[in-house]
Amino acid sequence: MDIKSPLEDWITKEQFVKAYPALNLSQVQYLIRSRKHNGLSKSGAVSKVGGRMLIHKNKFAEWIATKVC
Repeated sequence: MDIKSPLEDWITKEQFVKAYPALNLSQVQYLIRSRKHNGLSKSGAVSKVGGRMLIHKNKFAEWIATKVC
């Protein structure tokens, strides 16, 4: 996790899908469940704090940009 990142960059998955409706909650939950296999964990885009999974908005966007069809 990037300690220099402001806390405002970290949001819940529910806040994420509300702000960015291109992905729905089921899709985000699947990506988070599969984070060890899809590279999301290594990207630093997700962090579990107090039992709640948080998403780093910019790092998640960077991770998505690395995915190609």
